[in-house]
Amino acid sequence: MTDEKDEPPRPEPRSSSRRLGRVGSRIRRWTPFAGGVLAAFVAVALYGALNPGPHQLTQRDVTDGIASALASQTPGPASSELVYEAVRPSLVLIETDGADVKGGATHGLGTGVVIDDAGEVLTALHVVADASTIRLTF
Repeated sequence: MTDEKDEPPRPEPRSSSRRLGRVGSRIRRWTPFAGGVLAAFVAVALYGALNPGPHQLTQRDVTDGIASALASQTPGPASSELVYEAVRPSLVLIETDGADVKGGATHGLGTGVVIDDAGEVLTALHVVADASTIRLTF
């Protein structure tokens, strides 16, 4: 057996080296996470630099787009035009002559529509009221 006196005394570990060891352990544990976060930031920055987003629309872009859409659309005829084209062959011009209550001459002008094969004309009453002469122009 050896004497305890023959062995050199063991130095006690210092608290600072223990702390340093713990810090190193933590750094080794968090390094992959920090590297992943850094890689993600680099990837997002590269993507943004290589693929810029669409340019921002201006008022001129909007106005040009609307003008282009309206120019390519051909509107149909107004319904009044369609009605006029259907009724036009049967329209008549009505001219009237008559006398007013004081005995003065009156002249009237209006329109009418031929409504059947017998030649009957439909018009408003005020066009022919108090008329002594009625002339129709087809």
